[in-house]
Amino acid sequence: MISKERCHQYCLATSIASSITTSIATSDATSIATSIATSAATSIALPPVSPPVSPPISLPALLLVLLCH
Repeated sequence: MISKERCHQYCLATSIASSITTSIATSDATSIATSIATSAATSIALPPVSPPVSPPISLPALLLVLLCH
């Protein structure tokens, strides 16, 4: 069974990866930096039991958050 802390780390990584992917698709370096910073700050600011609330989170990551918590 996956621990909540491990799940949160995975969700954070997935959220950041999703941000990078979305930003690369728009080919905007400023957007990439902003997305990563926003995603990381939002996820780190929340306690591990709360899912990241940043917009770039993908549906599979969101489902994983719901299943893990």
